[in-house]
Amino acid sequence: MSKTLLTIYVGPGILQQIKAGKQNFFCRVIGAVEARGWRVELREDNIVEFALAPERPGYALYLRNPASHEAALVCRRSYVGAFWQVEKTSRRWEWPITHKAFDPETVDPEAAQKFFDAWKKRVFPDAPAISDERFVLVPLQGTVFDQRDFQAMSPLEMIEATLVQTDLPLIVTMHPKAPLSERGDAALRAFAASEPRVTLREGGSMDLLPRCSFVVAQYSSVALLGYFFEKPAVLFATIDFQHIAGSVPRDGIEAAFAHVTERPDFARYLYWYLKLNSLNAGAPEFEDEVLATFRAHGWHI
Repeated sequence: MSKTLLTIYVGPGILQQIKAGKQNFFCRVIGAVEARGWRVELREDNIVEFALAPERPGYALYLRNPASHEAALVCRRSYVGAFWQVEKTSRRWEWPITHKAFDPETVDPEAAQKFFDAWKKRVFPDAPAISDERFVLVPLQGTVFDQRDFQAMSPLEMIEATLVQTDLPLIVTMHPKAPLSERGDAALRAFAASEPRVTLREGGSMDLLPRCSFVVAQYSSVALLGYFFEKPAVLFATIDFQHIAGSVPRDGIEAAFAHVTERPDFARYLYWYLKLNSLNAGAPEFEDEVLATFRAHGWHI
């Protein structure tokens, strides 16, 4: 009887890390399924492999990119540390957790605070003290004109709308790994030159996070990381960490900005989102939990 096949599709850099035993999530996934008698193949994720994938037996696991067929799943990091999600789609805004209710009263406050303090120290070991220098941090993600189906408006429109909703100055940071197009860059710089309350920065979001009043973004992970500094967020897109943020698609723009005057329980939320609703590839129970996740998605293992 042949062994069940799991094919893992990743980019070339991650592929080499896995082969060298240096990518903890995938190495532990491989160990978990091989311990159940499965065999694993590693393949580079590209157009050719995507087209051939449905013809291969067994199951498939993709990193970030869309699943190729019904027996395939997608894994993505939950923004922080070794925490991951495994879902049927790569579209975070369609994940079940996006619309799952968060009730802070169901979360142990002592466990949450301990978790919060430990992970803040790990993610931001040299973070300065929290302050409020009276500005809004607006991290961009590589485009200013596009409006996808889960976004309330384009990023440039988001900046314009934010200026209407607050009297504070805006510091707009451009993503260092996702540069704007020439046209987008020119449009953003022209807009900033005409608006005295807008300042552009090349990166630097992490340095600004502890000092800002709040974060405005489409769905940037900077907003989630801002929770470690107890910074409120307004999000102009539907996304999987929107629960304690002001959400323009969910709440409307005025109600979304009203959220910045509130102070949700950031520690309980991060504990709920990361500890209780993600897979921790650094935890001893990871193998059992990832196999349970596979079974919940219909894999017979």
